[in-house]
Amino acid sequence: MVLLISVNSIFLIQGESFYNPYIPGVLEKLDNLGLIEESDGARVIYVEGVNIPVIAVKRDGGYNYFSTDLASLWLVLIF
Repeated sequence: MVLLISVNSIFLIQGESFYNPYIPGVLEKLDNLGLIEESDGARVIYVEGVNIPVIAVKRDGGYNYFSTDLASLWLVLIF
């Protein structure tokens, strides 16, 4: 565990598994914003200027490192 201190904020950096419970909620919010699309059975996010979508949920319903990164970034941005 690492404590990251910036000018305006203090963030406690957690291990990957800490963010797992937040993934479904974050993906739901992004889906409600129209940012997630279905592609070949997976749920993906298209990034402007990038030709290949980023997989948020695999075909089998599993999450990946990007899913965890999204949840951790979301939590940092809302706090």
